[in-house]
Amino acid sequence: MLKINSKCIPRKARIGANHHCLIIDDILENPHEVISFATEHSSSFILQPRGTPGALMHVDEHKTSELKKFICELLELSEVSISDRLVLWVYLAIITLPPYKLNWAQRLPHIDPGLQGYNSYAGVIYLFHDVNLGGTGFYRLINEHLVNRVREQFDQDYDATSKALQDNFKMFREPSCYITKTCEAAELLLEVPARFNRLVFYSGAIPHSPHIFMPELLTDNIEVGRLTLNFCVNIPKNIVV
Repeated sequence: MLKINSKCIPRKARIGANHHCLIIDDILENPHEVISFATEHSSSFILQPRGTPGALMHVDEHKTSELKKFICELLELSEVSISDRLVLWVYLAIITLPPYKLNWAQRLPHIDPGLQGYNSYAGVIYLFHDVNLGGTGFYRLINEHLVNRVREQFDQDYDATSKALQDNFKMFREPSCYITKTCEAAELLLEVPARFNRLVFYSGAIPHSPHIFMPELLTDNIEVGRLTLNFCVNIPKNIVV
């Protein structure tokens, strides 16, 4: 299903002083086919109870072989030596939640949890034309220790977690919103604007969040909503990238 444009050219963008992401325009040869696939299988999208503020649909492995090969090339890995050790998850996502429905974790930048003994990378391909639906923001957590501590409490005691955030951050005593700028919890380092058929590829360990500055445009209509193709890839740490 995913056909990679062999002529696309990656370019680097700095994220603060120590990191970067890759931005690749016109990444897919068949973006409209992917949108049609998502539309035809709209009933397979599952609203997430936490994490993604919307719905996800898993994409079967047999549809992603070209993407897997491209990731190996992007990271300058030998596909032959890595293919059976690289762990790849691919899914289509549509963000739909209005700000007032966000839980506290969805209001903060997040990292992508990797497998033990693996390095985590992630990518998002924008499959919508309206750039006002927003791109991706990358951040530095200002009070990382506190944020990580309350994340650990999330599953055990949601109410206690919410109270800890309200006690320590004024933003959690104010109306809920998507994060789009520097605040008391995180510093915005880079915003990558959305563009149709653009891929942003980055380390999953860098705090990031969808940069949704016009949430009133969000919709569950796949053909016009904030549809993206997302993937997470885990590579054994003993393989040098």
